[in-house]
Amino acid sequence: MKQIFNPRPIFAAFVCLILGIVATTNIILSRSIINIIVLVFACIILIGLGVILVFNMFKQSLSRLRLLVIAFSFVALIIGSVIGTIVITQPIKEYSGEVSVSGTVSTIKEYSNAKIYYLEKVKINGNSSSGELELIVFNKGKDIDIKVGNKVKSVADISTIDKSNKNLYFLANNVVYKATTQISNLTYDNSMNFKYWIKNKIKDNMNKRMNSGNADISYSIIFGEKENMNNDTYKVFSYSGIAHILAVSGLHIGFLVTMLLLLFKVFRLNRHLSNGIIISILIFYASLCNYTPSVTRAVIMSIILILAKTFNRQYDGLNSISMAGLIILLVNPLSIYLVGFQLSFLCVFSIMVFASPITKLLTNIKCPYKLANSMAVSLSVNIGVACVMLQNFKQVSLISVLSNMVILPIFSVCFCTMFLVLFLGLIFPFVNYVLIIPNVLLHFIKLLANFFCNINIVNFEVMHFSYVLVALGIIASYIYHFALVKISIRRWICVVTAIVIIASGFLINIPQKFNYNYVMVNVDSTGDYAFITNKDTRVLIVNDMYNSADIIEDLNEIKVNHIDYIVVNKYSVKQKDMINELISKYKIKVMYVDSRMENIIYNSFSRNIFVRVISDDNNTFTINDINFKIVGGLDENLGVIANYNDTSILILNNNANNSKLKLYLDDNIYDYVITTKGTDFKDLQAKTIINRNNISEFEFKNLLDNVKA
Repeated sequence: MKQIFNPRPIFAAFVCLILGIVATTNIILSRSIINIIVLVFACIILIGLGVILVFNMFKQSLSRLRLLVIAFSFVALIIGSVIGTIVITQPIKEYSGEVSVSGTVSTIKEYSNAKIYYLEKVKINGNSSSGELELIVFNKGKDIDIKVGNKVKSVADISTIDKSNKNLYFLANNVVYKATTQISNLTYDNSMNFKYWIKNKIKDNMNKRMNSGNADISYSIIFGEKENMNNDTYKVFSYSGIAHILAVSGLHIGFLVTMLLLLFKVFRLNRHLSNGIIISILIFYASLCNYTPSVTRAVIMSIILILAKTFNRQYDGLNSISMAGLIILLVNPLSIYLVGFQLSFLCVFSIMVFASPITKLLTNIKCPYKLANSMAVSLSVNIGVACVMLQNFKQVSLISVLSNMVILPIFSVCFCTMFLVLFLGLIFPFVNYVLIIPNVLLHFIKLLANFFCNINIVNFEVMHFSYVLVALGIIASYIYHFALVKISIRRWICVVTAIVIIASGFLINIPQKFNYNYVMVNVDSTGDYAFITNKDTRVLIVNDMYNSADIIEDLNEIKVNHIDYIVVNKYSVKQKDMINELISKYKIKVMYVDSRMENIIYNSFSRNIFVRVISDDNNTFTINDINFKIVGGLDENLGVIANYNDTSILILNNNANNSKLKLYLDDNIYDYVITTKGTDFKDLQAKTIINRNNISEFEFKNLLDNVKA
């Protein structure tokens, strides 16, 4: 019988390892019953298929390859489950309050009133600690010249990172503790190891020979660290679809390997010697980039390719990327949750699957091969990028297909010149003058990025996009391109998968209709806001807003596509862009705002929205049939009371406390009081007090559902 299925043992093991890690970590971290049921059900199906195959083995002999697939899959599933459980449940020493912390600075993030230092080789009260520490230093206008690689020491207020699905970014980056301190409590040592000396020396050379903006971009391009990049510049690169050039990945490693091969060919080095040198350079470069998933994946695949050519073996891209994934996840299982890991693997997988058929399609319509191949690779990359962008950022720009075709050839020259000059400049300083070439090229790239960024007709957003759809697409692509031999079956799989993904994507993005009373509240360190609605009115109340992205993410969860009114308390000029973003995205018609900011508000927003003012003399106002009252007036601003349909909700801000509330609250009995404070509210008459610090997100949402009439 002719074989119609071609299984891949290493790829199967990679998929099962991911399944094991995701299943165990989600079950431990998430309290979503549906999520747990789906993941357990997926594991049961996999085990069931394995049992069927093993049973058939006794009835008819299975090929060694199929037995290998079964063995690899089960071993990987078990290993993934075990290491996922170990990583999440491993004991961590709990710290709280004021302690002495020290460590080596690995990353620095700069803000207007604070700097965040990520420390490795951490010691707490003189005891070595596993993992890294996030140290927030409030500088109050002062500054000290601490560089990456310096050793710092401080007395700080510390807390342990909570193991929850909201902190997966910290857990995946092995950040175990958070601490805060003042700049006056911080001391540091200028000494650093060779790795950090190289990075700081290169950064100094960039700052001397390039303007500050281009120097920050160049540092990100070379080492993948974009923390100090101008936020507006990063947004331009993102919207134009070329943000991937700022994270060291296969693109950069490909340019680097090509450049080194050409150089060694010019000097006529022995093939084995040149391959050995390239592998050594790649490993050292990966260490300079802190072994991020994207650069590690690219380096492993490049080494496998070099070794395959050296020993005259056939190179298989799918096995290569699967082997890289296995190595990365065995070292750091939670890398699967990092955007860099997802982007890197999905982009390469997309190129493997789609580049060849797209190139063939374009050449069939008389497109020149080189142009067709360039367009195919660009389009394939964007398919992979779109999956991650839609899941994590809820938006994607199709202009990136064109922008990458235009910008990447320029970037290849820019990167290779920059890399060669910067590292040669460590030995021969006069070479750094050549940095004028990448400096000019970066100016040109920024101009092009701005041009493509302003073409908004091909940008689109979604409220929801599930990784289940991504997984379905990957499985279908794998079966179509790698596993199945029969062409007719391939076509049916493509059609069915496309219909399922499109239909599912449409259904999960149908906007919510609120034909009932509903309230959603968030009161935490990122700001206070509430979304209140009934059948006819949608109101967003924001107070001390620091990040509009958090509000948008929460509103996407409940499928909100428009809002009628926004109430802004304690407005500051720093909030202008964030409020404009909310107004534009949700087509808000009317803004209620503090009367003391009336002139500023009219100048900033009056063209886009109708403005109404709230004063201390009249701190109660009505929006349709919902009555609002600012508690404590505009100076204190302790919270907001919302009354509608015989339901009263008191939403307290972070600055509320028992003594202040006694001065302003009446003797009414409130249906719900929502707070994050552990304050004793025994004098406050309420049917239900919801303390956000004492319950999980899952329980909180269930409690708020009871507000529905």
